[in-house]
Amino acid sequence: MSDALRRAIRPGDLAARVGGDEFVVVMMARRRSLERLTDRLRSSVEAALVGANGVGVAIGAIAVRDGETPEEVLERADTAMYADKRRKAMLGRGRDPDPCEPGPRLSTAMEALSIMLAVDSDARLLSATQAAYSVFGFDPESSAGMDVIQLVHREDRSYASAAFSHVVREPGPGEPIEIRVVDADGHWHLVQVAANNQLTNPEIRGIVLTLTEQSVFDRPAPGSGSERSPQAVP
Repeated sequence: MSDALRRAIRPGDLAARVGGDEFVVVMMARRRSLERLTDRLRSSVEAALVGANGVGVAIGAIAVRDGETPEEVLERADTAMYADKRRKAMLGRGRDPDPCEPGPRLSTAMEALSIMLAVDSDARLLSATQAAYSVFGFDPESSAGMDVIQLVHREDRSYASAAFSHVVREPGPGEPIEIRVVDADGHWHLVQVAANNQLTNPEIRGIVLTLTEQSVFDRPAPGSGSERSPQAVP
């Protein structure tokens, strides 16, 4: 593991073991460069773990904020790492390889294309796939803990809340529904949402929401249109 980290970091970067199987890498980088360096770290470590059954890698990459203490930085990095682990679990990754399952390249493509979110029992965002952040325009750091029900159109919100409450009570997949949700730019998306209660799954500990986009439209004028009653999708 140490050799894999040394190969991936640059002169001037610092890699250190903080305990058990956790390591910290400190580097100077812009946000875009940070993403590339994170990918390089992941590739190097995953290559070193080939053949190690039941062992995977999760990385929490963050940018340090002005005035943060070392303890606060480590806490946010730890939260980001568990979010990365949860994303893998949502997509069925991080397990022993199965010859009948998609390979690493296909798994990466699935993660890039799948709009998936993990929320807690109060509908607060735990993590999401990169596609979800890209489609809806929210920043991973600032959106952590966001109440996703508040993104639902006001005419659909009570229905969405009732459907979510039912999912919280019943482990496993629920009935998909169609609702309107807003993105960071104020545009509305008609989406089909399939919820899967994985609160008792130790790898996820959340409710996984898989969104399938139906259409995108401009922000409706306040009070325009008649209130609609979304129905479960058969």
